[in-house]
Amino acid sequence: MIYESHGLYRIDYPKEQYETYQEEASQKLIAELERILQEKSNDVVLDISFYDKEYRDEYKDIVERNGGRWVLVYLDAGRDLLWNRIQRRRAERDSLDAKHPKRNGDSAFDIDDETFAMYLDGFEPPRGEGEIVIKVE
Repeated sequence: MIYESHGLYRIDYPKEQYETYQEEASQKLIAELERILQEKSNDVVLDISFYDKEYRDEYKDIVERNGGRWVLVYLDAGRDLLWNRIQRRRAERDSLDAKHPKRNGDSAFDIDDETFAMYLDGFEPPRGEGEIVIKVE
């Protein structure tokens, strides 16, 4: 959502704007989710990290308040697999010109090993939340 409204991180807008744009995108996402749920005509898949139980519970509540039924699917992937995917995505991104159409919001961030470790260590896997677990190898 940030990409569609503001472009690429550190190319079209400065990194200092990211938090503001992230909050704006979050509000838009919730409004759109509520609209779709209230129409009761479509299923919705949210491909979001849902990094901790509190964050997951917030969205479960939104779904239930709007008459929906949530299903939590946890893709359980190991550190090496995740890190290899990040490195591959970075290499693909870096091979493209900054304005190439294949460069998008999904390819914007540089995630170094320290940042990756911070996110991974802070992730709270769902346990006992009615989750479906798929082991990714």
